[in-house]
Amino acid sequence: MTIVESLKKMPKSKRGIALTIGNFEGYHIGHREIVGTLIGEAKKQNLLTCIITFKNHPLELLKGYEPERLWSRCDKIITFYREGVDLLTYLNFSREFAYQEPEDFLELIRKSINPSLLCLGETFRFGRENRGDIDTIRNYGKKYHWTFHAVKDLEMFDVKVSSTYIRNRIKEGDFKVANSMLGRKYSIYLAPYEDKIDRMKLFIDNMAVPENGTYKGEMIDLNSKDYYDTIVRFEDRVAKIIDGKPIRADSLYSFNFDGNMGSIK
Repeated sequence: MTIVESLKKMPKSKRGIALTIGNFEGYHIGHREIVGTLIGEAKKQNLLTCIITFKNHPLELLKGYEPERLWSRCDKIITFYREGVDLLTYLNFSREFAYQEPEDFLELIRKSINPSLLCLGETFRFGRENRGDIDTIRNYGKKYHWTFHAVKDLEMFDVKVSSTYIRNRIKEGDFKVANSMLGRKYSIYLAPYEDKIDRMKLFIDNMAVPENGTYKGEMIDLNSKDYYDTIVRFEDRVAKIIDGKPIRADSLYSFNFDGNMGSIK
């Protein structure tokens, strides 16, 4: 997978490109549907796959705050690599980028990528004040013979699957729903406090976690690669090990929440 950090630095290729665009926060099952469709259609047409995504959350610029994360920046890159994406265009969501008119953004895409195929969610919005939608793209693309696929939003438990909904379920400790919508066990990174062998702090401060409660899950020592069952108590974004192997001060851990258990009384 080739990673570029500017649309002006896109590598030249004789093959056409299949493109999708989005923040893909947490990479839930709706995101997987979009990327899976992109990869499948690209294989049929012998196209390279390209994803445009962002280093920072758009709301950090537009609203002045970053929502709690559902995965780390490193996880995002690794996931797209494992999916077999050919080109990852990894951009800063800047003020200049945010306030482009939809047509100006599409013109930039045409000049830098000129995709043969676009694959986007049916509710995709873009450009200044979200004025652009899939009809804007469809009409613009007709002039340049772009093929367009709109992927329907997925629903589960009678609600639309979204990063915001998943984030709220995590904060309330509902990992049955959160894990189902993510299509994986939700995980966070934990690092030990140096002076307290049973307490751990979030390695990535802005990860989404339950506000309070005790949860079963799987602890992974990322140095030794050991896996073992653990019970963790969360209090004010600090994790206390209730039951499990002793943690090591010199290691970093990943904790995967068990989707079959809510907070333990």
